[in-house]
Amino acid sequence: GTSFSPTPIIRYLEGQASFLWTVYSDTETFTSIEKEPTFKLVKPGWYNLSLRVTADGGDSSAEATEVEFFHVAPKVVFFKENAETPRYPYDTIDSAVGDFNTAWREIIDGGTLYISGKVTLPDTMNIFKAVTVAGINGRDVDEVRCSGKNVISLDNPGALVRGLKITGGRRGV
Repeated sequence: GTSFSPTPIIRYLEGQASFLWTVYSDTETFTSIEKEPTFKLVKPGWYNLSLRVTADGGDSSAEATEVEFFHVAPKVVFFKENAETPRYPYDTIDSAVGDFNTAWREIIDGGTLYISGKVTLPDTMNIFKAVTVAGINGRDVDEVRCSGKNVISLDNPGALVRGLKITGGRRGV
């Protein structure tokens, strides 16, 4: 899971205050009354973060609520050519996503993007994240094709490509 500790920025508050943090998604809700709590989120997805601050004595004129949104991305994403039943967070071959751009957006630094089948890209795949892009079935089956100048450009020293056939482009990798 992902742990994070939000820090409130409070202006114009005299005296003490109480805090009520709420982090929630479609499937999970967490609350805390600490000023700077730590939340551990297990499931990837979109979350809402709400903070209600109330001045000491319960003065409702000194109460404020702020809501923010953030995303917890999966560490492993599967792409499958012609996937029929993609299900977020796309973390198994059975729930694989069929849209490569979606798969690429979801993967985080240190994660792995698994490719099953063929991916045809209109331009170079620039890998700016420290991720591994790997074929599941081996080079005879899993392939990245591109009509751009390069097929894949490794623009991060932590990037790794393995188990993929790479075709097209004018210079390969």
